[in-house]
Amino acid sequence: MVHIKLQAVRTEEGAIFAVVGTVQDITQQKIFEQDLRNREQLLRAIYDNVPSALGVVEHVGDTFRFISANPGTSKLLGLEGRPDLAGRSFAQLNLPDDVSAFWLQWLRRGISHTDILKTEASFGDGKKYLSLTLIPLGFGRAGYPQLCFLAEDISERKQLDAEMAQGRRLRAVGELVGGIAHEFNNLLTPILLKAELLSAEWQHELRLREELASISRAAQRGADLTRRLLAFGRRSDPEPAELKLHAIVRANVDLLRPTIDRRIELMNEISEELPTLYLNPGDLHQIVLNLLLNARDTLVDKLHQTNPESWRAAIHLEASAHGSHAMDLTHWEKAEPPAGWIRLSIRDNGLGMPQSVLERIFEPFYTTKEVGKGTGLGLATVWHLVNRMGGKVNVQSTVGEGTEFLIWLPIIVAPKPAAPRVDTRQPFPPKTSLRICLVEDDDLVAHTVAHALRRQDHLVTHFRHGGEAWRHLSTHMTEYDLLLLDLDLPGMHGIEIARRVRNLRYSGKILVASGRLTEEENRECETVGVDGRIEKPFTPQKLAQVIQACLVAR
Repeated sequence: MVHIKLQAVRTEEGAIFAVVGTVQDITQQKIFEQDLRNREQLLRAIYDNVPSALGVVEHVGDTFRFISANPGTSKLLGLEGRPDLAGRSFAQLNLPDDVSAFWLQWLRRGISHTDILKTEASFGDGKKYLSLTLIPLGFGRAGYPQLCFLAEDISERKQLDAEMAQGRRLRAVGELVGGIAHEFNNLLTPILLKAELLSAEWQHELRLREELASISRAAQRGADLTRRLLAFGRRSDPEPAELKLHAIVRANVDLLRPTIDRRIELMNEISEELPTLYLNPGDLHQIVLNLLLNARDTLVDKLHQTNPESWRAAIHLEASAHGSHAMDLTHWEKAEPPAGWIRLSIRDNGLGMPQSVLERIFEPFYTTKEVGKGTGLGLATVWHLVNRMGGKVNVQSTVGEGTEFLIWLPIIVAPKPAAPRVDTRQPFPPKTSLRICLVEDDDLVAHTVAHALRRQDHLVTHFRHGGEAWRHLSTHMTEYDLLLLDLDLPGMHGIEIARRVRNLRYSGKILVASGRLTEEENRECETVGVDGRIEKPFTPQKLAQVIQACLVAR
C-alpha cells in the first residue's frame, strides 16, 4: 500500500508545465493503525463487559467526579439504567449514605497513597464486601488529582468461604467429639454391665436393687448422650434406603403431636408426589425431629410472652423439588452428581434469632436455653447429618418474627441390588456353653465382659494385645466357638485378626464389639465375614441376645 501526493507546477499564465509529488510506502503504517484499532476495540469490549466496576475519578473539592466509568460501576452502585456517570460527582448520584461514605472514604485513602492500594472492605453492617484496587494517576489536565479504581463485589465468595471454614471447624470438632464419645462408651460398658450383674445377684435386697437401678439409668442416659455425640461426630451409619419425604415427616409430626402444646399448629403441606430419596432413614428422622423440637421450643417461649391477639403459634412444613443445577456442587464429594434436589422448609413464627446467635447455632454444645433444658447438640447434629448426605442447610431468621430452616436433600438414584452373597457356613446348633476368645485391650471392660460371659456359663480366654491374640489363634483357633473382638487394639486391628482367621478357614463365629464403627470398618466387617456387631455400652441381656443371633446366623 502506497500514499501518493502530487502537486502541479504552473506557468504565470496558469498552464501546467510540471507535476511534483511523492510516493510513500505506508503498508506497515496501515498495519499498525489496524492493530491499534483492534486493540482499542478489544479494550473497549473488556471495559464495557467486565463484571467488575472500573473507571477513573478526579478529586474535586470534598468529593470525587467521574471522568469515565464502565457499566459494571453503575451495576455495583445500584444505578443500572441511569445516564452515563462521566462528569457526575458522588453528591449528584443520590446514593445511600453508607454507600457514599464508604466510597468517599476509600477514594480519599487511594488519592493519599503514592503506590497501588489493594484491600477488601465491608459496609452495610458487614453484609456487603468489596475487593478494591486503587491506582493513583497523578494530576489531570484540569489540575485535579486522578485515581483509577477497580472494584468487585465478593460478598457471595466471603459467605462461601465462611461456610467452608465453619464446616472445617465443625468437622474437626466432630472428630474430636466422636473420639471422646468412644472413650466414654468404654467407661460406661463396665458400669452398665456391673450394675446389671449385681442387681441379678442381689435380687433379694430391694433397696440395693433400687440403688443399682439408679446407676443403670444414669449409665443408660450417658449411653444415649454418647450415641448423639457419635451421630454428630462420625461419618458412618447404616446403609441408605429408598424413602418418601412425606412419610418421614408425617411419622415425626405424629410422634410429636401428643407432646406439643395444643396452642401450636402443626401445618404439614408436603406432597406425596415428590421424588423418591435414597438416604439414611434414621438420619432423616433425626434431622426432622430435631428441627421440629427446635421450632416447638421457641414457640413455647414466645407463648409465655404477651403477643398480639391475631398471633397464632404455628410450624409450617413445606417441600419442593428442584433440578440438578439448583445447588452449587462445589461441596459434593461423591462420584455421581445428584439427579435433583428436594428443599425441605421448616418454618416457625417464634422468637427468631439475632445475627450473633445465627453465627453459632451449629456449634456443638452452644445453646441459648436454660441449664438442663438443652445439650446444644440438636442443630450441630442436624448440620453434620445433612452435610454427610451431601446436602446443605440454610437458615433465615428475624428477631421477633420467626425462623426458617431450609434443608437441601440430594435426589440420588438407588443402585441396582447386588447378587446375594452365598454363605456356605452352617449355623451353630443351640449350645448353652461356648468357648469364647475375648480380645479387649481395656482391662476394666474385659474384666466385666468376661464376668458377664462366665455367668452365662461360657468359657472365656482373654487377650489384651492384638498381635498376641493372633499368634495364639493361628495355632489354636479351632478351640473356640466364638471370637469376641474389639477393633482398636495394640499390635493388630480387630478386623485384621478376623480376616486372617477366615483366611485360615476358621468356621466359628466372629462378633465385633466397638463404641464407634466407621463406614469403612462396617464394609470390611461384611467382607471378612463378621457374624455380628454390638455397640458399647451394652447390658448382659443384650450381649446374650447378640451372641445367640450370631450362632443362628448363616
